[in-house]
Order: sequence, then structure tokens, then C-alpha cells
Amino acid sequence: SQVITVLMLMVGAGLYVYYQSRPPTDAEAALFAKTADNVFPVWITTVLPPGITGLVLAGAFAAAISSLDSALTALSQTSLSVLHGNQNLTEVDSGRLMRQSRLTVIFWGIALSITAVGLHIIKERGDIDLISLAFGMVAYTYGPMLGILILAWGGFRPSIQSLWIGLALSILMTLMMRPDLFILLEAVGLAEAGTGAAIRPRIAFPWLYPMTCAVTFLCGLLSHRVRGRIEH
Repeated sequence: SQVITVLMLMVGAGLYVYYQSRPPTDAEAALFAKTADNVFPVWITTVLPPGITGLVLAGAFAAAISSLDSALTALSQTSLSVLHGNQNLTEVDSGRLMRQSRLTVIFWGIALSITAVGLHIIKERGDIDLISLAFGMVAYTYGPMLGILILAWGGFRPSIQSLWIGLALSILMTLMMRPDLFILLEAVGLAEAGTGAAIRPRIAFPWLYPMTCAVTFLCGLLSHRVRGRIEH
């Protein structure tokens, strides 16, 4: 995964070098000044030959559709597992399982569409570049997941309830420290403009990973110690 990340970053480095040696036109410079997200699409459509341009664009759409299919499938399967609990899914009526699978795919498709609209509002109103938005969004879950992983590696035995509490506290902390919630509230008129900037603490989103990891880990550790004392 790190190799793929480095390759993606090298694309940006390559584009920087290219436009340093071949300055963009005035029209291109205006698009770049509007948002850095325009750099790669402009390069694809103006520099690459027509046949290669079509292949790159087709590959981009194929990758997006593939990622979306995988996400919907995973969310549907997880939802069915939660719905049926510990019951073996092979024992469930196949027709019923198929209907439930289709319904969950529709549900998550609508949910992801609403999420995409919300993210677009956050990006445009908050003037956030796409990379920062993407890495900032995973701050809601990556820290708690790392905390749970450390608990598992350390041989701790926290209760499920403590992990849910740690996850909830981590998400609330992230909501208060990131501008996302405030931007959405301002967009729908539930908060005055500038409310988020006035009350939320100033902190770069990478710090949220260790902070939320620590919150989840401490909740699990406290539960582990309480359980140990009860058993003794």
C-alpha cells in the first residue's frame, strides 16, 4: 500500500517538474490558481495524445467504478452479517438473502451519494483541496482502529462497550476539531458564518490520528483493568 501511495505522490512531483520546465498558458494558469485539482486533468487533456488521453480517462473511470462496487459489496456483506448475527449465512434462504443484499446495496448507495454531496459542500465552502479532504476524512476512523489493533496486539481484553465508547469519543473529538460539521451547519443555516472558526481549536488533522488512537486505547485499557479486578 505504501508503494502505491508513493507512486501517486510521484505523479504530483512529476507534474510539478513538467510545469516548471514548460510554464502553463495564461488560461491554464488561471485554472490552476482556482484549484490545484485542475492540474492533472488539464495535463491529461492538453499534453497526452488523443489515444492515450482516452485510455487514461477510461482507466480513471474504471478505477472509480471498481472502488465503488467494492465499497458497496463490502458494506452490504457487513450489513447482512450484522443483521443475521452469529447465524451462518449459508443457512439463510438464498432468495431472502438476495433480496436483503439488493436492499442494502440500494441503502448504502443512497447513503454514499448523500455523503458525496456533503463532502462537496465541505470542499467548496471550506476551500479545502481534495487531498487534504480525503486524508482528513479518514481521521474519524483510522485512530480508533489503530487503538483497537494495539489492544489486540497487547493481549488486552476490553469489553465491546468500552470500544464503542472510545470510538464515539474519538468521532466527537474529530468533529469538534475539524471544520466539516461547522461548514455543513453553516450551509443549511443552523449556524452563523464563522462559528466554527471562533470555537473550534486550531490543530492540523494528522494530530488527530494519535489523539483518537490514545482515547480508544485508554477506554479499552480501563475496561481491561476493571474486568481483571472483577474476575480476581
